[in-house]
Amino acid sequence: MSKYNANTKVTFSVSTGYVGCRKTETFTLEELGYEDFDEALMESWIQQDYEQWLFDNIDGGWSLEDE
Repeated sequence: MSKYNANTKVTFSVSTGYVGCRKTETFTLEELGYEDFDEALMESWIQQDYEQWLFDNIDGGWSLEDE
């Protein structure tokens, strides 16, 4: 029997290191669409969801400038 269920909560967070620049969001596994609570795979699934959430919540980029 898994120690995880649909009501298990996971919190994602990201910070730039500056005061006030931290974002956190908490989801249940059900809200993330999980139906299988295989403990052996849970960490990799959550990591994939976190990486997508992180990508969706960061605005950044780069540019080249002529001198």
